[in-house]
This record gives sequence, C-alpha cells and structure tokens, in this order.
Amino acid sequence: MARKCLRWLPLLLLAVLLAVFVFLWKSGENKVKIKYEKSEAVLDNPFTGFAANADYVEAAEQTQMVYVDITWREWEPERGAYDYEKVASHNHLERWMSEGKQIVLRFVCDIPGSSDHLDIPDWLYEETGGDGTHYVGRLGMGYSPNYENTQIIQYHREAVAALGDYFAESGALAYVEMGSLGHWGEWHVSGDTWLAMPGDETAAEYVQPYVEAFPQAKILMRRPYAIGKANNFGVYNDMTGAAEDTTEWLNWIAEGDTFAVPSVTADAAMWERAPVGGEFTSSIPMETMLGDGLRETLELIRSSHMSFLGPKCPTVGYENYQEAIDAVKCQLGYRFYISEMELKKSLFGKNNTFRVTVENVGNAPFYFQWPLKLYVEDAQGEILLQQDLLQDIGEIKDGDRRQIDTAIAGDILEEAACIRVGITNPATGEPEILFAQNKAVSTTVDLDLNKKI
Repeated sequence: MARKCLRWLPLLLLAVLLAVFVFLWKSGENKVKIKYEKSEAVLDNPFTGFAANADYVEAAEQTQMVYVDITWREWEPERGAYDYEKVASHNHLERWMSEGKQIVLRFVCDIPGSSDHLDIPDWLYEETGGDGTHYVGRLGMGYSPNYENTQIIQYHREAVAALGDYFAESGALAYVEMGSLGHWGEWHVSGDTWLAMPGDETAAEYVQPYVEAFPQAKILMRRPYAIGKANNFGVYNDMTGAAEDTTEWLNWIAEGDTFAVPSVTADAAMWERAPVGGEFTSSIPMETMLGDGLRETLELIRSSHMSFLGPKCPTVGYENYQEAIDAVKCQLGYRFYISEMELKKSLFGKNNTFRVTVENVGNAPFYFQWPLKLYVEDAQGEILLQQDLLQDIGEIKDGDRRQIDTAIAGDILEEAACIRVGITNPATGEPEILFAQNKAVSTTVDLDLNKKI
C-alpha cells in the first residue's frame, strides 16, 4: 500500500506545483494593470482646431494654426520675381513658424471687392492682353481671368511651384485649400456676371501643379470634384454654421452634383482618408451660432467630420462665449484616448506581454503618418527601450478601438520603473499629441510598474 502511495507522490507534487503556479498567475502578483478615465477637455493638438488669419496677430496668438491667403498679384509682382519677404512679413510667418504653428494656405486670383481691381499681376494682365472679364455682380466687383488661356495656365504652374518650394523649407504647411479658380479661389463664380468656370480638362491643368508642389501637405477642394477624388483630396466648407448651405454641401459629398462644372462626384467616405476644413459663415452672426444656435452648429460640424475652422472663427471679442467655443473645439478632429494599459510578467522572465488599448473618440481620423511609440524607463527617467507599437496612428479611425500587444524582455523589466506610450512627431522624434486622459492630459500616458492590481 505504501509503495502505491509513493508511486503517486510525484504526480501529486506536480499537481500541487501546478496549482501554486496557477494561483500565482491568477493572483495578479505578475500583472500590472491600469484603467484610465476619458477627458472632455479642449486639446490643442497639431492639425486641428482654429486657424486665424496670420496677419491678425491678436487672433492668431490664440490659435494652433494660422491661415494664409496669397493673391497672385502679391506673390509675383514682376515676372518670375516672387516677393517672399513681403508675404512673410505681412503674415508674420517667421514668428508663427518659430512658435510651431501650422499653416493653412490658399492661393487666389480673384477676390470680389467694392471697386474694380486686379488680383493678378499687372504684367500678366498686359501679357495676356486683358484676356478676362471685368465684372460687377451681387458678390462685388473685380476681374476674372480667362482660365482657358494657355499663357495663364503656364505661368500659374510656375507660380504654384515657387509657392511649394518656399513653404517646403518651413515644414510648417499642413493644409492647402486649393484656390486659383473662381471668386476667392472657391471654384465658383457669381451667376449674375455671365462668367463661367472651365471644364474638367482645363481644371486638371490647375490641379496638377498643386499635386507636384505640395507632396507633404493635405490638399482640400471646395467641393468633391471628380479630379479631387482621383487624387484623394479633402474638402472645405466656407459656410459652416449655415444649415441650408452646409446640408447642400453634405449632399454634394453624399450624392454628387450633376449640374456642377467641373464635375462633382459622390464621395461619401472621403473624410475617412482625407481632411475636412472650412470656416464659419459670414451670413449668420457668430453670437447666434455660439448662442441659441449652438446645438445646430455642433451637429453641422459633427456631420461634416471637420478637423479645422478658419480664418473666420471665434477668437478676439468672444470671451463671453468660451464654453460654447470649447464645445466647438471638442468637435474638431481626432481625440486619442488610452483606456487601458497592462503588463503581464512571465514567472520565468520571458514572454512578458505589454498591452495598450487605444481609442479615437474624436470626430475625424488623424491624416498624417505618426507612430505610436512605447518607452520603457528606469527610476531616473532614462529610456531603456523605445519601439513602435503602431507605425501609423491614423489607422485608428474615429470611433475605432484597438488593442496592441508587444513583448518586453525580462532583463529590461528588471531595471524598469515606468512604461510610457506616446504619439511621436517624425520630424522631431518627440511625443506631441495630447491624449484625452481625465487626470493628466499630456503627450504620454504612463504605467507605473510599482502599482499592481
């Protein structure tokens, strides 16, 4: 009988050891886990928010981005001589770029005004023999060049290329609202002036220079033109806050517009891959859009999946509407939130698994390729390990939730005191996007390895 008991003893000991192992594993002694609460605070993050006029210093001081519109007349006063200094000085570009503000750019050839004038250079007007139309209409007075003119097309290509070279050096250009054609560069003209927009073939001649000149920036068009869809452009709405106009604009995106010239096509999922911008309308008082009409304003912005607003946006003079302004800002763009981080330690020092749960609780994706990084630090803050968790945080669209796992070697964990997660700007190598964390809104979220639950 004793021999039979001895025969089962090894199996009994093995069962006991296994039970102890399972107990330790389940007891949480080998696991560090924290759940985080979400914040509703305003996050002044890159590529989203307000973009005030760059030449309106008091307003631009309050915004993350600045808006720069440049007329062809300003840019190239003499043939082939681009006035870099005047453009930079007028828009305070050196200051804004030194402060890290991103730029929204629009190049225009025709801005209706209160008197007859030219927004193209005198030399171009003379060289083309005034091939265009001096107009007077309900939108104002001005001069619309003949966009079909081959000289204008060629000189335009050169002017846009020079703009691209100039802004490429700064690294600050975020968005280009494609202008050039129509009043205010919005690709439309007043119906009471007998002006006409060029067709698809000619419009393409104005689009291609932008594609070549601004490879790093995101390009937006006033409507979802067919050529814009082919190039993965975004769109912008300069009537934000006006329900009827914005609804019509949203219908263009959802259903297209068979009467538009150039061709407008449906692109309902456009915002998933390309940004949406624009500015508040001038047809409704800002006080109304931020006051009694706030709920409608927020819904229009939400339905449009907008990332930024400007140059018309509430800055100077709207201090009494701060709560409404904050609500608008919270509807713009992406908002990344770390809901949970967990480290499971192996009892044998191998196969340690770190898991982070990331959510985009914002209203739009992030459209630039920035990585989500892991940093393991010791008690002195020295980085022991740095690696990508996700090469492109833009993969996590708005409304998405992603669990990401990675392994951390045991010898590194022996010295580790903290694990951080951050979204890094490839240009600087530093985490630069604030997370929507309730207790500590910062560019990294930390897992203290001394806390165990």
